Amino acid sequence: MERGEDRLRGLTDSVTPLASSDYMVVPMPAPSGRSAGRLAFSAAFALVGVAVLLAPNAGALKKVFRVQLDADKPIEIVRVQERRCKESYPCTQLVLRDGDRRVKLTRIGQRPRFPYHWTVTNVRFRDLTGDGFPEIIWDLFTVGGTGSSPSLKGAHKWDGRVASRIFRFANGRKPPRGYESVDYVTWRIVAGANGGLPEIETRESLHKRDDGTCCPSAFRVTRHRWNGTRIAPVPGSVVVEAAGA
Repeated sequence: MERGEDRLRGLTDSVTPLASSDYMVVPMPAPSGRSAGRLAFSAAFALVGVAVLLAPNAGALKKVFRVQLDADKPIEIVRVQERRCKESYPCTQLVLRDGDRRVKLTRIGQRPRFPYHWTVTNVRFRDLTGDGFPEIIWDLFTVGGTGSSPSLKGAHKWDGRVASRIFRFANGRKPPRGYESVDYVTWRIVAGANGGLPEIETRESLHKRDDGTCCPSAFRVTRHRWNGTRIAPVPGSVVVEAAGA
């Protein structure tokens, strides 16, 4: 069977495979009750963090991707679609078209949890399930947001009829005992163990009360892999690493 990577040849103008160094920085909100010094630093980091998140992608992000996602002949079209919303900046969502079928992969609004809207900041394609066809990997960030704003990453699998979300990772997760907050998270695609399926590695900063946002005490690293149903944490893969180790 022809592999998904072969089918993507000739599309390099619109598709860039995720390399092991492709970390995506997603700043996190600083909880209340911190010292004034850390709060001031967090506010400054929020502005810098948004630039780190958006600058490499927002301006250069392709609006239309033509990729073979399933076994039938028509090539699927994945489009970053602009929508109206109340913010001054545009809202966007990811839409897939396969012949006459049209599926919205991501939402515009964040309700009922938050009254904000999403914009698509990154789109990539990679075979994470081993079936020879790439999955759609995406990042969302809050429209006009700062480092304290919600963000979300995920992946969809298209079988020709249904788009199944097989991975979801949002910011704001609870830190382990002994730490006060998770301020930001990075992620990348890494090679699987023993030549297995590619894995998603998330790396969350762990802060104690007196840590600056720039300088966590440790990181929580988790590997996620396709288990036949979804991309889930690999059992026993969660480790806490001291910063600078």
